[in-house]
Amino acid sequence: MTNDGPEAANITIEDIVKEPISLSFGENSLYITQGSNVRRKYENIGPKARKVITFAVDETLKHYSKPFMWGGVSPLTLEEQPNDPFYPSYTRYPAQPKGSWREGLPMEPGFDCIGFLRWIYGNNGSNMFNDKKKTANEYMQLMEAVPSDYNLDNILKEAKPGDILFKCDPETGKAIHGMMYLGNGLMIESAGAKEPDHKNIPETEWSRWRELAHGKINSENQPVSDVDRGGIQINHISKYSHYKIAIATPDILKG
Repeated sequence: MTNDGPEAANITIEDIVKEPISLSFGENSLYITQGSNVRRKYENIGPKARKVITFAVDETLKHYSKPFMWGGVSPLTLEEQPNDPFYPSYTRYPAQPKGSWREGLPMEPGFDCIGFLRWIYGNNGSNMFNDKKKTANEYMQLMEAVPSDYNLDNILKEAKPGDILFKCDPETGKAIHGMMYLGNGLMIESAGAKEPDHKNIPETEWSRWRELAHGKINSENQPVSDVDRGGIQINHISKYSHYKIAIATPDILKG
């Protein structure tokens, strides 16, 4: 990533995406494009939204190499931060908890989807996320977001950079995943599957992952592969075109 100017008015994301992403901030606006795609302008992007978006991009790049952690809430080790960063009376899991095939694997620095959203918004003053961790569905209900069938045109029209997108079960409408909307159809997420990146993640980390996950069976009932290491990434929302999507504006970006 490159920052031009003292207030990071221009941000370019290159190494971790297939095509460079460019974000250009104006006084109260944001232009965003990827590769040769249409450059989209967003109005009413004030200082708070700019701060959240810039922080999210910085943290994405800083922690990109960390694997997905089921129940993960922090980029620090358990020794460095034994308690939840936003709910200190809650002790972090010593190992990844029940609820996924990762049960029993060591709890290392890293995030699950909601853990990363809490990290982004909680560190920027959100009362909603600076509290005890909830499920994606609980946050969706708390924010009164309503899931609807995937429609890219509607998402491009209604979602603003810094908003939260919930991926929802197409039958029940229950939220099963959360991510931050970057703009122009792009989202930042911590997901359990991720295209292996052997250029930006050291081979020693891949070797360690394969050793830890040896013999595990993933949620697709297949032997665990490098894809299942997961982690923080930037993708297009069309990745979830078979799901319902709900859009919500976090408390710190309202008004």
